[in-house]
Amino acid sequence: MLIAALETLASGVTIALIYGPPEPVVCLATISALLFAVPVNLTLGNLVSLYFPMRRDFGVYRRKANFRDRGISQPGSSSY
Repeated sequence: MLIAALETLASGVTIALIYGPPEPVVCLATISALLFAVPVNLTLGNLVSLYFPMRRDFGVYRRKANFRDRGISQPGSSSY
């Protein structure tokens, strides 16, 4: 939540400097939308990670592929 608040503050200051300060109704609508959207987004992300965990097998990343698996490595070489 702190990062979203800092980004909102930085965006608001930048917009105020470039275009002038927005109306209070616009600020209130932005803050109320963020107070709804950020917790919902974080909650859905947590639920997705709980219901659909990604299993990682780190040994697969260290394994080197054969030249046949990489496609055509040299012109004229056969793949079988």
